[in-house]
Amino acid sequence: MPTTKRESLIFTLIMCFFMVLTMSIYNIWLQTWEWGRSTLWKALLGLPIGYTVAFMLDWFLVAKIAKGVAFKYILKPEDHQLKVIFVVSLCMVAPMVILMSGYGSIQTSIQTWNWSQFFDFWMKSIPMNFILALPYQILIAGPIVRTLFQRIVKKGKNSKHKLSSAEKQAT
Repeated sequence: MPTTKRESLIFTLIMCFFMVLTMSIYNIWLQTWEWGRSTLWKALLGLPIGYTVAFMLDWFLVAKIAKGVAFKYILKPEDHQLKVIFVVSLCMVAPMVILMSGYGSIQTSIQTWNWSQFFDFWMKSIPMNFILALPYQILIAGPIVRTLFQRIVKKGKNSKHKLSSAEKQAT
């Protein structure tokens, strides 16, 4: 788990990538019922904007509120690490699903030039996205991202440590 602002940034960048790519593929599939290269291609085309929106929402709005709620009202210092992961994931996924479903509804309304069903589409997409996002985040993306994160951070700390040892020997 991240312990510094820099580590939180790295973790958030990786997690956003996994979540946005998967949820984009899922939502395109829900709209078209097509599965294949065209679905992946559409998801990849929308990834830069969707990723940027998700990162900005996560970093500047949702994370502070979600972690504040989790650690102030739900979690205790002695809670098991798995409970912490589950509660923080739930507190992060719920608002991100609401906000990113809104983003997806805006995107769909722009593409179809049909704003009359924007609110209806948004409200219908929230539960559809939540049923995938929470289990995916807890069972698949979370473990993968935590493993990648530990390797990146550990590698960075090891190389930093080796560098300072080399500097000490040189003096």
